[in-house]
Amino acid sequence: MKLGVSTGGRYHRVGEEYYTSTSFHAEMWKECLEVFDEVLLTDRVVYSDKVELEEKPVLTGSVRVLEYPNYDGAWSMLKVLPRIFWRARKYSRQADVWHLHCVHFETFCTWFWIWLYGIPYSLELRGDQDWDVVYLSIRGVRFPRLVSLVVRTILRLQMTRPKAIISVSKSLLRQFGNRNNCRLYNASNARIPSEIYQKERVWKNDSACRTIVCSGRLEAQKNPIGTVKALAKLDEKGFRNWKFVWIGDGPLKGEFQRLAGEYGLSEKIEVAGFVPWSEVFEILCDADLFLLNSVCEGLSRAVLEAMACALPVIGTTVGGWEEILSHEDAVPRMEDDILAEKLFEVLTNPNRMSEMSRRNLKTAKGYSKEILRARKVAFYNELRTIATDLKEKKT
Repeated sequence: MKLGVSTGGRYHRVGEEYYTSTSFHAEMWKECLEVFDEVLLTDRVVYSDKVELEEKPVLTGSVRVLEYPNYDGAWSMLKVLPRIFWRARKYSRQADVWHLHCVHFETFCTWFWIWLYGIPYSLELRGDQDWDVVYLSIRGVRFPRLVSLVVRTILRLQMTRPKAIISVSKSLLRQFGNRNNCRLYNASNARIPSEIYQKERVWKNDSACRTIVCSGRLEAQKNPIGTVKALAKLDEKGFRNWKFVWIGDGPLKGEFQRLAGEYGLSEKIEVAGFVPWSEVFEILCDADLFLLNSVCEGLSRAVLEAMACALPVIGTTVGGWEEILSHEDAVPRMEDDILAEKLFEVLTNPNRMSEMSRRNLKTAKGYSKEILRARKVAFYNELRTIATDLKEKKT
């Protein structure tokens, strides 16, 4: 049986191979191949002559990529819209059942044709960044409320006839409810490998420098500008013995560093850039606190990895935060003053940091690679059973 998957993502093609810097690489598709005979990936493709440092191969076993033309921005999308729409018609009939990641233009085109042809499908909710008004606004999207309304309407249409829905967090499922009384699954894509789990940590009441770390792209979603402002206020509160490391790169790197210089924090704030996975965990294990000041999230993999390293974590009340963070460790998004106060509370209380370490490590163990892999495979088995039953009824 063939499974079609539309993630709304983008692959780089080098020769006959495909690569990605996202989680949609070969390891993810191996889970599908435990249940299905073949996996067809329908996403945008960019042709390249080299493999980027952080990219991983996409193809494995019986996995094929059915290409859509690439686009960047609304006007570029309009130019390739007819080709994507008609290719979706051709691709839709090549799979027995579909799995669609919401909400993207290509997945909507695919959904339209499989809905028309009566082909069974499932949906996956990975985050609310496509319809969150605040995030759309800070990204500079024109008419953010209208865009949010359109995206939510599309998602509600797609949720009328799915055979199953899987989400990275329960909070995303609650936003729309179960209109079709279909099977609901909850499984993060974090996949924390067992070898990175650390022992509980204990902090002493000393004058040692505290290292704060964040991992992610320097882009609007992670609110790096607000992070610098909160760190500056931490200095104003009298706690100055800290340093901050941002693991990652992105379009806001220049502005982030410029603002740090304006506040006189250039010596205390470091941008590590792209760091290999093995070195990321070394940095986390040497740190004292993980900070994620996101405007929106699904369920943060970076937070769970930090928890697995027994780090105290401060995060924002977005996405599925209640499933992994204690209320006392979370702050409202876009509130620099409250974040600075929370940083001060935690960093000046070693007993609290030790308790956060114990609690976070326990939480992270519920997101191990083995547990989440089993959930995802169970979901695919359910999807195959549904598709098989429907096929037999038609026959």
